[in-house]
Amino acid sequence: MTEKAQCCPPPGPVLSFKPVLVAEHIESCRAHAASLSGLANIATQTLHTCFEYGPDEPHLGTCMDAALELLDQVHTALQPLGAVSHYADPVSRASEIAAGCEAQRKALHRARHLTLAVIYVLRSSEMDGTDEADEIIESLHELEEGIRLVLEGLLPAAMSLPDPPAS
Repeated sequence: MTEKAQCCPPPGPVLSFKPVLVAEHIESCRAHAASLSGLANIATQTLHTCFEYGPDEPHLGTCMDAALELLDQVHTALQPLGAVSHYADPVSRASEIAAGCEAQRKALHRARHLTLAVIYVLRSSEMDGTDEADEIIESLHELEEGIRLVLEGLLPAAMSLPDPPAS
């Protein structure tokens, strides 16, 4: 084996893993998730107070409550993923972060689908076209777009992480 081959690090996707940059990126996603929680909270409160629902009618505010819980979960779960550890094996840490981000992406997908379902119900209801409904729909579109941005930000490729194992 030549001396050059001995001093070169092994090839692989973790070569570009930079813990501090990944931590900053995750913190940015976490801050965005927090702002989305605030937006979801406003939508939830609006849906609870502005619309009257019959006893057997699905309550859109409850759907948004579930989306809000998922966003809060993501916000909380991202904190330890963004912690920098100089003592952890970079390959293991990169894989751990990728798996953790994938779990949070699944939660974000559920929150996004709940948001899209509420938009769909509002659009197909008799409330569609009212100023109140239009404002809420616009706000929910903003929420959905924000969720998509965080979903993209948590992709392993966005942080030079390996793909998580398939579950």
